[in-house]
Amino acid sequence: MTEEKTFWDDVDEQAEKSQSALSNFGQLAVTVARRIHWSDDGVLDVTEEIYNALPASDKSLELLFSVTISEFNPDLDWVHERKVRIGDKDWHKALVPSLRAILGNDTMSKGNFSETLQSIDGKYVEVTDVPQASNPEYGTIKFLTIFNSRDEAFAAYSARLGGGEVAEVAVAAPTDSGLPIPPGYGAEAWLGMVADIQTALAGGQAVPIVAKEYEVGIPFIAAIAAL
Repeated sequence: MTEEKTFWDDVDEQAEKSQSALSNFGQLAVTVARRIHWSDDGVLDVTEEIYNALPASDKSLELLFSVTISEFNPDLDWVHERKVRIGDKDWHKALVPSLRAILGNDTMSKGNFSETLQSIDGKYVEVTDVPQASNPEYGTIKFLTIFNSRDEAFAAYSARLGGGEVAEVAVAAPTDSGLPIPPGYGAEAWLGMVADIQTALAGGQAVPIVAKEYEVGIPFIAAIAAL
């Protein structure tokens, strides 16, 4: 005699599906979104030179957290981006607690904020959105997992989707210059764009923005930035 199915049988399955719909997997990049001057005239966006000359009490940074979700799912051809100003409510209520939950309570504390963020920059992560503290209609970033490798991240992503339903994304081998070539580009064509990309980066464009412009993953632009 088979047991009659109850609603409890659906709880785990639906909760797991719900979580997968809310999660984003990919490589993380942490960059500066805005340099802010708190002036008598209001909130001003300023250049790096002006920002560096301001007293600490008159300035703050807004960081951009970008996750390249298209690397694992090419159908999602955008970068998942969330901005968080250091010290605001979302910083204290969502970002910092989520990193401490993963990395330990000693992280994201006095003296090692920068060290922690630099250590996760370029890592593969799983993130989700939670309501902003000041405007619940919009989302801010919460970290769920920080992976040790791309393979580990892809395995988690595939398992979440039901056992590897998404094919592995091939990454082209590096050229003699050490630069990986993005899918869809020939080596000669991509290397011919390096100078233009370096000019864009030198002009202040963030790596995720340049990656979006050239329709490639962040790691390919980051490799050029590291030259």
